[in-house]
Parts: sequence; C-alpha cells; structure tokens
Amino acid sequence: MKKLFVSLFLYGCSFGYGQDLSLQEALLQAKSYKKEQGLLEVQIQEIQQKINKRKQLPLLTGEGNLQRNLIIPVTPVPSIAFDPNAQPGEITPLKFATDWSAKAGLQVSWDVFNPQKKWTNKQTDIQYEKAKLNAALNDENLEKEVIDLYAQAYLAQQQLDIALLKETDYAEVLNVITKRVEAGRASEFDKNNALKTYYEIQMNRKEAQIVLQNKYVSLMNYLNVAEYDKFTTTIDDILKSVLDKNSDLEQQLLLWDVRLNEEEITFNKKSYLPTLTLNGYYGAQFYDNDLRFFKTDNWFGNSYVSLGIKIPISQWLEKSGEQKKLSLQNQLVTAKLNEQVQSDTQFTTQRMNDVALLNEKIKQQEEIIKLNEANLKIVKAQFNEGTILIKEYNKEIQNTQDAYKKLWQNQYDLVSKIIE
Repeated sequence: MKKLFVSLFLYGCSFGYGQDLSLQEALLQAKSYKKEQGLLEVQIQEIQQKINKRKQLPLLTGEGNLQRNLIIPVTPVPSIAFDPNAQPGEITPLKFATDWSAKAGLQVSWDVFNPQKKWTNKQTDIQYEKAKLNAALNDENLEKEVIDLYAQAYLAQQQLDIALLKETDYAEVLNVITKRVEAGRASEFDKNNALKTYYEIQMNRKEAQIVLQNKYVSLMNYLNVAEYDKFTTTIDDILKSVLDKNSDLEQQLLLWDVRLNEEEITFNKKSYLPTLTLNGYYGAQFYDNDLRFFKTDNWFGNSYVSLGIKIPISQWLEKSGEQKKLSLQNQLVTAKLNEQVQSDTQFTTQRMNDVALLNEKIKQQEEIIKLNEANLKIVKAQFNEGTILIKEYNKEIQNTQDAYKKLWQNQYDLVSKIIE
C-alpha cells in the first residue's frame, strides 16, 4: 500500500500543476508554431505579382558617359567635298572628334506588346493561387497531425486513470488475501497468485504512465506542453470537431495545374507573335578639347523616339514539338485529376462504411465494459465473502482490461479513419 501511494504521488507531480489543454487550444498553438512556412510561400508570390505589375510600366533609365580620346582617329574625306578645284581622287585627312567627349540623358523603353510578359503574369497569378491552396493544405495536414496526437494522448491518459483505479482496487484485494493467509483461511499459493497479478497491474500502470509521457513529448513539436497536465476534450468531442476536416484541396491543386498547362499552351501559340517596343531618349552630348563641362556652347542636344519590332524566326521550328509536348502534358495532368476525383469518391465511400462499423463496435464495446465492470463488482463481493477463489477474480480483471483496450483501440481507429 505504501508503494501505491508513492506511485500515485509521483504521477500527480510528474506533469506539474499546469492547466487543462483542450483540443481547440492545442490547434491554435500548433498553427502559430507551424504556420510561418505556408505564409512565406504566399508572401513570396504576392511580392512576385507586384514585381510583375511594376514591369508593365515603362522602364526609365538614366545614363552618362565621359570619354578621353588618347588618339584622335583620322577620317579620309574626298578633297572635292571642300575644294571644287581639288584633283580627282585627292584625299583630305580630317579629325571629327575632340580630346574629350561626354554623354548624359534619360532613356525610356516600354513593351507595347510582349507575349512573354503576359505569360509570366499569368504564371505568377496561378502560382499565387496554388501557394494559398498549399498553405491551406499544410494547415489541414497540421490539424490532422495534432488531432491524431491529441487523441492518442487523451486515450493514454484514460488508460493511466483506469490503471491507477485498478491498482488501488487490487491493493485492497491483496490486503484481504494477506489477512486470510495469516488467519489460515487461504494458502500461500493464493497469495502468490494475487501478488503476481498485482505486479502485473503495477506494470500496466507504469507502462501507461510512460506512454502518456511519450505522447507529451510527441506534442512538443507543435506546442508548449509543459504548461498543461490534463487533456480535457473527450473522444466524442474530438470526433465532432473532425467531421469536416477533410476537403478537396488536392483536387483544387490539380485543377490549377490543368489551368497552368492550358495557359502555357495558349502562350506557346502566341509566342509566334512579334514583340513591339517603344523607345525614347532625351539627352545631350559634349565635345571639347578641354574638359569644361559648364561651357554650354559645347553641349549639343539629342532626342529621339523609335518603335522596335522583334520577330521570332528560328523559334518557329521548335514550337511545333513544344506544342505537342504541352498537349501530352495537359492530357497527363487531366488524367491525374480524374484519377484523384475517382479515388477520393471511392475512399469516401469506403471510409463511410468503416466509420459506421467502428461506431457500432464502439457502442457494443462500451456495453461490454459495463457488463465487465458489473461482473467485476459481483466477483469482488463474492471473493470478499470467501465464496470464490482469487483466480476467478483475476480472470475477471483480465477480461475487463482486455475490454478497455479494445474500446480505446476502436476509438483511436475511428478518429484516424475520419481524419485520414
């Protein structure tokens, strides 16, 4: 009995004097712990969208250049251009450059029509939607993981509570056996059997305690379990909260893959089109043999506007093969989507059948436990009266323990099946 009270005291102190932990609180903490990665992916795509929008604006650049000509190049010019009396074929060497030259101005460039940019924008928009879905899918998977671990921890807690009650209850039985042996009304054989059963019950309690501690450790990856010492959300309440946890996010992701592939096919067709670019420049050029920037007479204005066109030619040879490849990819992604829809439909039907069966098994097992507990009380009373042997009582204890194990396993299987 002294050992029992010590073990009970250690159990009560093992987790400290924390708070009760509900499933809702566990999920809130877990999301705050693990949500950063999904949010970062969404934020990256949001920034990329802003970058793409800015790229649609005209590109304005400033440029400047300062040049010192170490050797002034000489250009031969027909002399007749300057002297009508010059001989035919006569050449006059002229220098058209100065020792110093400079250039400064603003240049603007704007894509009036650019198929590549349009495709990039479409691609970024789709990746943004996929990032949001991936973040939602990560949240959903995180919830399922936490719910699964919470259910395991709650059942481990229930197992430990039952083990402690059974240990306390059997300690009384062991005390009765000991007194009977001392009074000569029971044999040492009966006492030894009772002790063996008591040690087994003690070991069950210790195992249950270790299992619960390990569940606390598993939950450390998601929340600060040191603040809590009791799981309060029952299996029934857990089941109510997980009925709507399954979604079609994976199907939606595949739909966006199909959309992305279709947009790429459209772009591949439009990539035959030319790119039109409007260019403009406004600036001035400086020429002087001395470096005198502030001499305005040596600065000469320069400005122009141009419309450039770039037509893909050699790329046309590649596009037919690229189009076939994209078409096959689209068929593949569409087939995957159809398979996913069919698989989800089959899985949902099978899960409904499994859930219905597990619910029936749980109801029946709960009734069996009630009967076992009733039988255990009857057998204990008979044992206390001395009308049955200790082995009959031990057998009923084992039956009750087995019934609880089946119930806990069925309850966990039900939670796992629903969130699967």
